[in-house]
Amino acid sequence: MKRIYIGYIGSGKYFVDQVIEYLEHAYEVININNINPDSIIGGEVAKQVLKDKDSFGIVICGNGFGIAKDAMIHEDIMVIPCVNTSQVKSGRLVNDANVLALGHRLTTFDVAKELIDTFLSN
Repeated sequence: MKRIYIGYIGSGKYFVDQVIEYLEHAYEVININNINPDSIIGGEVAKQVLKDKDSFGIVICGNGFGIAKDAMIHEDIMVIPCVNTSQVKSGRLVNDANVLALGHRLTTFDVAKELIDTFLSN
């Protein structure tokens, strides 16, 4: 079963439980906030994705950009903050992105599910 490392900061907390519940049926989801809440969460998600080469990461904050910046800790990490599926497809196919950044304030949960599905299927 593929692993998804997930983490949030700020208002991302309002989205994270829904995202985890949505993913748990098909993936092993590891919430970094529960493991190491005092760390820079975006960076911790990225570290886990680097260690676990077949995994992906999802990071969430208010607009997706702050936590994306925190996650870009290594040249082998490509984080894509996205609000539509075209961005996700391009980021996965062209840039080989391994971490998706979501903005809680910029999208609905239904759109977030589409973004996640696109990210994990490409």
